[in-house]
Amino acid sequence: GTRIVSHAFTMAGWKPDRWEIVRLAQRHPGQGDQSTLFLWVVPAKARGRWTGSGAGRGLRLTVHQNFQEIEVELERGGGRPLPATHASLSGRDISWETPDLRFSGRVEGSLMAGELIQDGRKTPLTLERDR
Repeated sequence: GTRIVSHAFTMAGWKPDRWEIVRLAQRHPGQGDQSTLFLWVVPAKARGRWTGSGAGRGLRLTVHQNFQEIEVELERGGGRPLPATHASLSGRDISWETPDLRFSGRVEGSLMAGELIQDGRKTPLTLERDR
């Protein structure tokens, strides 16, 4: 969740979470009358396989991660993997959706905990990272 801000320089291989061009009140040598600011939020380590417990028993996730960009695959009851849409990771906050499920929660070390919404019902969900 640590924030990193840079003025005029990016980090190779890591896309900024946000960037903005700011007009300068006074012209700066070598830069002109504007400056580009970049923001990165250090993401939690979400990569790996996760297994649900309690109400989430039989639920398995595979998370592929490149910095804050994630792809999530979901398996229920040993079925075929289903790619999740709208998967996002910002710091420790993680969310993803399938056509009939929506999850929003946090990654805390080897646990992912939050709320699963299915058919309009909210259920607490905890997943544990496989070792």
